[in-house]
Amino acid sequence: MKLIFNFDGELINEFPKKIRERYLEYFSVSDSLMVREFVANHSNTPPHILEKLGEDESWWVRRNVADNYNTSVHVLEKLSEDESWWVRRNAKENLKKRKAIDKPLE
Repeated sequence: MKLIFNFDGELINEFPKKIRERYLEYFSVSDSLMVREFVANHSNTPPHILEKLGEDESWWVRRNVADNYNTSVHVLEKLSEDESWWVRRNAKENLKKRKAIDKPLE
């Protein structure tokens, strides 16, 4: 696993997109909290994996999902009502950034 996966995400980014997504999907259901946190935080994790991780039992993982720019607005809205203050805070901040970016210039 160390050859495929480091915590900076460097090595896994060298794989073609389809292979990278398979690895991220595989790691997203790991028993290791640290590995799931990495996947939730990785800049190339696709929205469908982030949606599953948004329902993780660990607020640490959900917090990283709430921080990830690839997380869909639908999932962010759901996470903005999470039981954890950190998850709610990060989801609301990410939503605020999205709205600022999507806002048309006048």
